Amino acid sequence: MMTTAPLLEEILQPAREANDSLFAQTGIRPEYAIVLGSGIQIFEDLEQATTVPFSSIKNFPQASVKGHKGEVSVGYYQGKAVALFRGRLHRYDGHPWRNVVFPITLMKEMGVKKLILTNSAGGLHPYLTPGDLVLIREHIYFQQVEAEEQKALYLMGGARQHQRYCPEMMQQVQDAALETEVGLKHGTYAGLLGPTYETHAELKFFRNMGAALVGMSTVPEAMWAMALGLDVLGISCVTNVTHMIEALAGTSHQEVVEVAQVASVKLERLLKRLLEKQ
Repeated sequence: MMTTAPLLEEILQPAREANDSLFAQTGIRPEYAIVLGSGIQIFEDLEQATTVPFSSIKNFPQASVKGHKGEVSVGYYQGKAVALFRGRLHRYDGHPWRNVVFPITLMKEMGVKKLILTNSAGGLHPYLTPGDLVLIREHIYFQQVEAEEQKALYLMGGARQHQRYCPEMMQQVQDAALETEVGLKHGTYAGLLGPTYETHAELKFFRNMGAALVGMSTVPEAMWAMALGLDVLGISCVTNVTHMIEALAGTSHQEVVEVAQVASVKLERLLKRLLEKQ
């Protein structure tokens, strides 16, 4: 334990410097943070908002996936301070775990207490259609775990805690869905490495494991955020269905982005109501 303890300082110190850099440009310390998945466009109307490119934040790794702007907007929605991360970092883009979760570490230093992770995902079951919003109840971690990730989670108490998505926020978002008449399904999300889309055999395998959704992000971020003590909520936007061979054959990143943009209207209505309930 003593020999690995400095690892946390190595992870946290760059985020502290990034927080100082970001705060100097925004002057706001947000309590809420939202990470946007591919093609998702919401909360363009934050009040007193300042938008900062990742490249202008000290130590921030760069995102390069299409559909991810690579910027953070900090402002207010009905008096609540919110940080909106338009873009995320993926392992399939060559980023190590430390980079992938850097935005989460930064959020902790910013003072964020509640995190909403969104993503674009493939729907594994016939009851899911493109444009559906799905509450992530649980996840399946199907990415190779790096030694540094294992050590960091252990040092943060990972061996002693049961990580789970925030029950209170899950209930609140379900109530918000009823109040706004936004359809919200639920299921288990399988987080894969990517960048290629899954084979039909792999999809059948994950369905048999109990997964309803499949994607290439979210899980490492969620686990690290939980370890850091943030309340975490996860919502997937179904951008393509993978239970039909013909649909699978036609899947493209452009399709994912386009469907996510259309579904953004529903997602924004839902999340605005959720924040109003806080």
